[in-house]
Amino acid sequence: MRSPWRQAPRPRIRIRCAPSPCCRSPSWSPRHCWPERRGNCSPPHWAGSWCRWFPACCCSGASAIVAEPPHDYRRIDDLIHGRVRLAIMAYLSGAEAADFATLREKTGVTDGNLSTHLSKLEQAGYVRLEKQFRDKRPLTTVHLSEAGRDAWIEYLDRMRGLLFDE
Repeated sequence: MRSPWRQAPRPRIRIRCAPSPCCRSPSWSPRHCWPERRGNCSPPHWAGSWCRWFPACCCSGASAIVAEPPHDYRRIDDLIHGRVRLAIMAYLSGAEAADFATLREKTGVTDGNLSTHLSKLEQAGYVRLEKQFRDKRPLTTVHLSEAGRDAWIEYLDRMRGLLFDE
């Protein structure tokens, strides 16, 4: 049985080769090499270009069109994308709230490391920390804020777009 990852649509991959002579202008960019924008270039031309799906080239008579990729990886939220913060956000998205000890256990990090990551998420407005005392011991409860939930949903949408080409 094949893995479900193999059955999913594959992400687009650009093949970088040496640019052909007609594509050496300083304004030319490899970002417009996407499969849905394929041009009718002859094999000798695209074999030497940045990518074999060169959409508009001098041999087809069209001018180069620079288009942004449909899901730009640079727009992924780096604050959430970190391994520990990703685990925190994932856990909080399924739980109403979590105390510090539970998050420490689920993420497997030290107290100081978890505290640093929670501070970064709190500064961004993604989580809300409630500090109180229970039986003379400090108890920190972490809640996912509305802004954090929106950022989490946007992060998941961007990752789905990158992985499954939606």
